[in-house]
Amino acid sequence: MASEDTESNDSSPHHTDVTREDESITTRHILDLTFCFFAWACTVCNVTLVIGSSALVAKSIGSSDKLLAIPLGAFFFGASIVSLVVTPWMFSMKGRKFTFLLGIFFGIIGSSLGAVSVAFRYPLVNSMSTFFFGMAMGIGFHIRFAAIELVPEKFMSKAVALVVSGGCLAAFIGPESGNASRNLFDTE
Repeated sequence: MASEDTESNDSSPHHTDVTREDESITTRHILDLTFCFFAWACTVCNVTLVIGSSALVAKSIGSSDKLLAIPLGAFFFGASIVSLVVTPWMFSMKGRKFTFLLGIFFGIIGSSLGAVSVAFRYPLVNSMSTFFFGMAMGIGFHIRFAAIELVPEKFMSKAVALVVSGGCLAAFIGPESGNASRNLFDTE
């Protein structure tokens, strides 16, 4: 009977004894952290592209020199709004998957509006696109916190360090992709 009690306690969500299985990193942990690494890299790459090119894009589509900072301001405003209003309760009420999918949805809206703004030279739509990019970034930056939920407790700090190191990849890819695509649209 005592062994049955022990087994039922082991499955309890409040069980505090660490078993050998809880101490090791599995292939699933590695795959999840790899995904988070690349998700973080994409999020930070978005930030470097927007910060580095928003004024140039605005100018190339006909925005006034006095208004070149508006797309970047819209980006940070979108990130602030989502960080203050959406993420504090969305992750706890709707879960990680739903909230990150919402961030991806915001990114798709931003991409679509950005393409329309460049194709038809609409500076206002460009600022709207960077607002949605900012919202996507505000949610995407929480991926580093998801990493600690994916691994056993003793690997949490290493997991966060690994995921955030994706920013090193983004520091290279973001500016290089901006440089590679600078002549993508004819600006004559």
